[in-house]
Amino acid sequence: DLLETRLRIAVRSVAELFERKQAEARIAAMVTDLERNRADLLAILDGLELGTALLNAEGRLTFASAAARRLFLDEEDELIGKRWSQALPLSEPANAELRAMIECPPDLRHPISVAVVHPDGRRFSLDLEVCDDPREPRDKILIAYDRTEADDLRRQLQGRAAVGDLIGASKPMRLIFQQIAQLAAVDSTVLNHGETGTGKELVAR
Repeated sequence: DLLETRLRIAVRSVAELFERKQAEARIAAMVTDLERNRADLLAILDGLELGTALLNAEGRLTFASAAARRLFLDEEDELIGKRWSQALPLSEPANAELRAMIECPPDLRHPISVAVVHPDGRRFSLDLEVCDDPREPRDKILIAYDRTEADDLRRQLQGRAAVGDLIGASKPMRLIFQQIAQLAAVDSTVLNHGETGTGKELVAR
């Protein structure tokens, strides 16, 4: 009887050890999958150059994509654990507007446009959007769209004459713009000719 009891205990111990090893293997596989999914998500966010940050209920960053690190502060700076007001160098009015978006109900939120100026003089034009984290509504997802390039181009084009997608300020271009406006007002057939790439389709439109 004693031998049989010891044998049963030994078998049970082996079975428990086997189950534990299987459970550990399943947990290891789940961790690997989670890490792979996280890496895939980061690759997608970085590919889109989408500045994404997660804020906890206290307004501290718990996650920041590579683009967020570039837009918010220098990449070397440690963003995790900082309050969003420390991570985003905004003016007081922009700070207040973003705070209002974070604190207001989802149906009253809207994207806001802000300027971010870094200590080294770099400047970014951002559209910021705030969403609730679906896993925990008290946490927030902050999304930053970089529109610096578009704003820079718009500033370069300011002051230039333009009709539709045709841009120019020289005397011949101003004359063409005047002719386009005159012809657009009448119902008439027009012969539009010129070399390839001179904008005939834009004039016709």
